[in-house]
Amino acid sequence: MWSKKELIDKQTRFWVLMAGGSTLTGASETVGVSRATGRKWRQATGGRIPRKRPEPSGRYLSLEERLQIADLHLGGAGVRAIAVEIGRTPSTVSRELRRNGSAPSAWRAGKYAPLRRRSKPSCGAGGPRPASSTTSNWRTWCNQSCV
Repeated sequence: MWSKKELIDKQTRFWVLMAGGSTLTGASETVGVSRATGRKWRQATGGRIPRKRPEPSGRYLSLEERLQIADLHLGGAGVRAIAVEIGRTPSTVSRELRRNGSAPSAWRAGKYAPLRRRSKPSCGAGGPRPASSTTSNWRTWCNQSCV
């Protein structure tokens, strides 16, 4: 049985050979695995050569950073203190807190919600109003236009 590192090396060499135009049998034999193992590797990726995942660029806040901002904010730390703690600029922290609910308003109670989805416009927003203003006609129009 192979160690995890050996298995990763074999798979990497297998995919390099497959990308170079080698057949499944040829790539499997060259790497030193059975044809069945090579077939399982190919089927696991849907027959496509797996791409390397790009390294995070640092442009966006990670979930860990968002949760750390939430913890520090709930602990009473200021924007600059949070920024120093996570290694970001104060404007980034301020923007994150502003976008996800640090300031109280009528529809949100000032709670920081790092996992909150952005709100979508309501169903009938901006659309034409029906000729009749009865509630049943409005519901019918709204249900038909939002589908």
